[in-house]
Amino acid sequence: MFTAEKIDSTGDSTQLRLLPRPLYRYKSSEVLDGAIFVFVEGTDPELVFLLEARKHNDETKWHFASGRLNHLRLQLHYRGHKAWDFDPLVPYPAFPK
Repeated sequence: MFTAEKIDSTGDSTQLRLLPRPLYRYKSSEVLDGAIFVFVEGTDPELVFLLEARKHNDETKWHFASGRLNHLRLQLHYRGHKAWDFDPLVPYPAFPK
């Protein structure tokens, strides 16, 4: 099972909720089944999560990827182990006046 959390600049952590239905589902010649999910805080999307079943020779293998929708630190966990860790984004310096 995948879980995700958002960690703010003070180190406080917020568990994100995985929406139960995918935003989009697809198939292709290489992908047997694929889906795009989103982890949210309330109704605010924070992390996009892609899950695919692909055929390799005679085996089916699962693949996943994720992408951030927030500037704070985000972590994705699989069965309690950290699978992905997005460092916080550094803001651009202010333009000179």
